Amino acid sequence: MKLHPWPLATVHITVSDVNEYAPTFTEPSYVRQVDEGRIYPEIVRVEATDRDCTPKFGDVCKYEILTTDQPFVIDTDGVIRNTEPLDYERSHNHILSVIAYDCGMRQSFPALVTIKVNRVCRLGWRGLPERVDYAPMTGKQELFPNANLQLCDIPCNVRELRARVDLATRHIGKGCDRDTYSVQSQRKLCGASPSAIDLLPSPGAGAEWTKPLISDEGHESDQMFEFDGSSTAVSIPNTVLDHNLPATFTIATWMRHGEHNGQDKHVKEHILCSADDHSKYLVVRLFAVSCIICQRAPIGFR
Repeated sequence: MKLHPWPLATVHITVSDVNEYAPTFTEPSYVRQVDEGRIYPEIVRVEATDRDCTPKFGDVCKYEILTTDQPFVIDTDGVIRNTEPLDYERSHNHILSVIAYDCGMRQSFPALVTIKVNRVCRLGWRGLPERVDYAPMTGKQELFPNANLQLCDIPCNVRELRARVDLATRHIGKGCDRDTYSVQSQRKLCGASPSAIDLLPSPGAGAEWTKPLISDEGHESDQMFEFDGSSTAVSIPNTVLDHNLPATFTIATWMRHGEHNGQDKHVKEHILCSADDHSKYLVVRLFAVSCIICQRAPIGFR
């Protein structure tokens, strides 16, 4: 029996790559420090590798920050940067959870990235709120109890500090939104202290000291008085206001200065004076920073 060999056949075997491994970070965690108030093009670069052989599964194609509501982004190269200046007062550090994807979209275990924010000393005031809310009848309120002047490391012997505070309203006319009301209505709306004393009431029974003054009608029939600075003044009776004023008191006024051509702008104009009945010398009482101290001035308004 004679055997005949079978013809040879070619068999093609294709091995399909399997995404066997997930990416792994070269470091389990990253820690970096940055200064507040700056935008960095690169804070830290994270790196992950994959043990798969082919580019389809062995290359890392994407990084992602899992932590939400953080001012950071990461690109395909693993570079993390901030999208807004960091603030030490808002957060001393930011902890981010970052994962990597290979090109088959298999993801790694998270790596932790801690970004510590360094406080940068800046010359100037701190602790000054932009808005101050005041409720009527709550008494005296400190405007800036947490104010702090930062001088940093500058060698400086402070002799004197001066500060100017400007308070502004959001009212369209940049004034008080109660100006259209009468004084009595304003006092009620704004919760003025019931113990306040009206030094210039409308003339009438018990308020005879304002009768000699030139007057005009204001908002809602409020009485407005005119003082010429030389011949008009009123003396507040001691029965209305105790002339022995305490060291601390408050006075509220609404005044408008008239034009006097040729008048010296630096001339003294006395607003409120308290004098001794015998020597007529002023007992110093300051009620505002613009008060001018005078001598030999009679009690009253000028």
